[in-house]
Amino acid sequence: MELEWIEQEFSDLELGDARRAKRARIILEQMSRMADSPPDACRGKAELAAMYRFVGNPDTQADMILKPHNQAAIERTTEYDTVVLAQDTSLIDLTKPQRQVAGAGPLESDDKRGLFLHPMYAVS
Repeated sequence: MELEWIEQEFSDLELGDARRAKRARIILEQMSRMADSPPDACRGKAELAAMYRFVGNPDTQADMILKPHNQAAIERTTEYDTVVLAQDTSLIDLTKPQRQVAGAGPLESDDKRGLFLHPMYAVS
């Protein structure tokens, strides 16, 4: 069952294929559940396999999903007289003893790999 906020948030979602856009909404609903991981969020092997196919599809880019979400967030801020934009930095350590995680960059030393996450929250 699709949550109403997902349809509002992603009304302008364009992924080049109606089936991909529908799958994106399903995945967003699954991931909005209180779950520890994608396997926990999905209700079975078929849903999990569909999620992994979607994420692995080279025609589906994160920017395509984030664009309507970012636009909806900006539009929501216009409803308030004052909005505080709070930013934080978190270090995500992806160091693996036996193998490197693809795309992970150096952290505070050459032997640590990962990324710095800089989320911004709009608070009314």
